[in-house]
Amino acid sequence: MLRSRLRSSAVPHLRGFATAGAVATTLRQSPLNDLHVSLGGKMVPFAGWSLPVLYGGMSLGESHLWTRGKSSIFDVSHMCQFVFKGEHATAFLETVIPAGLRDLPRNRSTLSLILDPHTAGILDDLIVTKWDDHTYYVVTNAATRDKDLAHFQSQLTAFAQASNKQPPTLQELTQNALIAIQGPEAHIALASVLDRADAGALDTVTFGGSRHVHVSTGDGGSVGVHVARGGYTGEDGFEISVGAGDVRGLVDRLLDGSSSGVEVRMAGLGVRDSLRLEAGMCLYGHDLDATVTPAEANLMWTIPAHRRARGEGEVVFNGRDALMAQIEEGKVRRKRVGLVVDGAPAREGAPVYELALSDTQPLKGPTKDREPIGKVTSGCPSPSLGKNIAMAYVPTHAAKSGTLVDLLVRGKLRRAEVTKMPFVKTNYVK
Repeated sequence: MLRSRLRSSAVPHLRGFATAGAVATTLRQSPLNDLHVSLGGKMVPFAGWSLPVLYGGMSLGESHLWTRGKSSIFDVSHMCQFVFKGEHATAFLETVIPAGLRDLPRNRSTLSLILDPHTAGILDDLIVTKWDDHTYYVVTNAATRDKDLAHFQSQLTAFAQASNKQPPTLQELTQNALIAIQGPEAHIALASVLDRADAGALDTVTFGGSRHVHVSTGDGGSVGVHVARGGYTGEDGFEISVGAGDVRGLVDRLLDGSSSGVEVRMAGLGVRDSLRLEAGMCLYGHDLDATVTPAEANLMWTIPAHRRARGEGEVVFNGRDALMAQIEEGKVRRKRVGLVVDGAPAREGAPVYELALSDTQPLKGPTKDREPIGKVTSGCPSPSLGKNIAMAYVPTHAAKSGTLVDLLVRGKLRRAEVTKMPFVKTNYVK
C-alpha cells in the first residue's frame, strides 16, 4: 500500500526546498539547466541554486527504486570543489579537519568534518581526496560555501603565523561541474564512455578510490575528468568532476545508452534525499550543525585513533581537546539514531517522547507533564522498505536499538523503534 502511494505522489515534503516563486533572489543555474527544463524537471531553489527536485513522468518512489535497481544521474554542480596544494598541505589540513591524511594513500578519499576550534561542533562535513602528498581535492556543501571559504582563509593565515611555514594555495574549481551516477549499472554506463586509452581504468577503482581519466566526446576527441567511486545513496557509483563546457556532452552520452546497453535516467534532489536517508547519511543543516559534536552524531569513526591522541609529533586538529574532554568526562548525553515509525511519516522537528503507554493502550496526545527528550532531524517514507524512517537525536539511555519511543506527528503520538543504520544494506564495491 505504501509503495503505491509513493508512486502516485507528486513532489514530496523536502527539507530546505521551496517553490521557485517563493524566492526573490537571483538563483545560480547549473550548466545542465537547459537539460533539466527540457526533461520536465520541477526546478526549486536550493542553497542559492535552481535545481530539479523531480522530473516529469516519474514519481519520487519510481525514480528512487530505479536508482536502486539500475542507475541514475544526479546534477550536484552546486557542491563546492576546492584544491589545496603546497608542501605543507597535509599539515594544514590535519589542523583544520580530524582525518588521518598522512596515512591516506594517493587517490583515496575519506569523509571528514570541519570542527569549531572551541566547542568541537560540526561546521560542515566534506569529502577529501589525496591526489598526491602535496595536493588535496575537497568537496563541501553549497549552503555553507561562504562560511567554509572564510574559515579556510582565516585558518591559512593562522597556520602561517603559528608554524612560520608557507601555507598551501587554495583554488576553488568554479569552472567545473559535478555529476554523480549512482546505482548497480553505473559502472557499466560510465565505462562505456571512457576513451580507449583508459579502457578498464575503473576496474581497479574501489569505494573511496579515484582516478583522472579521459572520456570520449563521440567525435574522436576526449576530455579529462576526475572520477571518484562513491556517492550519497548507498549504491555503487561515481562522482565526476568535469569542465562546465563539457558536462552536457558527457551526460547526453550516458543517457543515450547506445554504447553501454543500459538505460540511465536523471534523478532530482528529492530522490537524492530519500536515498541518502535510507543509507543513514547525514544532511548538513538538519542532521548536523554547529551544536552537534562527532561523538553525538556517531561520527567518531571518521577520526583515527592516532588523531585523537596528543602523541609526540602529532598535529592537533581544531576542536580536539573539547571533543576528547566531552568523551572522557562522560558528557556525551545524546546520540543520533535511526527510527522506524508507525503510521504517518515523521518530519524534521517532530518531538520525541519517552514511551509512557503500553503497547496495548491507544496512543493519545502528550500530556502537559511530559517533556520531549529529543527531536527528529530527517524523515520520509522509505520506497525500498515500504516503511516510514527517520533520524533523531535522543538521550544516550534511549539510543539502544530496540528502544521504543513516541513521536508527535500531525498532533498524534506515533510509536517508533530505535534501529541501526543504514536502514538499507549498502552496495559499495570494496
